[in-house]
Amino acid sequence: MANPQKENGYTAIANEIMEALAKTRIPGQARQVLDFILRKTYGWNKKESVVSLPEFVEGTGLSKVAICKSLNKLLDMNIITKLGNAKSHFTKLGNDYSITYGFQKQYKLWKTLPKKVTFFSRYPKRKSTLPKKVTPPLNTKKIKQIPLEIYNFYKTEINPLKKSSTRAKENITYYLKKYSKEQLIASIKNYKTVCKDDEPKYKKDPANFFGKNDRYFIDYLPENFEPPKKEAEDPFKGCDN
Repeated sequence: MANPQKENGYTAIANEIMEALAKTRIPGQARQVLDFILRKTYGWNKKESVVSLPEFVEGTGLSKVAICKSLNKLLDMNIITKLGNAKSHFTKLGNDYSITYGFQKQYKLWKTLPKKVTFFSRYPKRKSTLPKKVTPPLNTKKIKQIPLEIYNFYKTEINPLKKSSTRAKENITYYLKKYSKEQLIASIKNYKTVCKDDEPKYKKDPANFFGKNDRYFIDYLPENFEPPKKEAEDPFKGCDN
């Protein structure tokens, strides 16, 4: 367990400087670097001290990049001084410079950072007046109804003895993405004219007629097919003469 004692060494700092530091906002890592500089200078009763980057790393536990940023921050705030013309902390060969640093005890010359200010709006945040984009739900009943109508039409016109087939309905649903309902019904009607005299067991199953591999219905699709137009209702229908 640590048991620090003043008799083992101490850093003499004037109370006026400690009070000035307490009123000055210094970033955390920069304050660590500053404390180490104070230890290397005032801790040894010196005004300046030569400190290398490895010494900073060992004394603060920070990385070299964080130390260089912190030193530049302290220099910009004019809290520390640097002797020498070295613009970088590294040489061109990648070696570290040993630079002389000192502490600026004239705290009135420090350039303090602005205080953090939190702005509170006098007015509450307005809610957006634009309506949210709503995607209309799919009419699943209508999607399932059309394949069922085509399937029932096939059973009625071609072979009513065939049992219900889920695969046939799935295939019809698949082809409705490319072909219209009228086209598929027209292909059934054309197929009916060809196989009307065949026995039920020789007539194609609806799942095979609309199969994804065989696709027999394509051979019976009419050319230049146009869906039948609805007749216009008589506006006078039901009226008395």
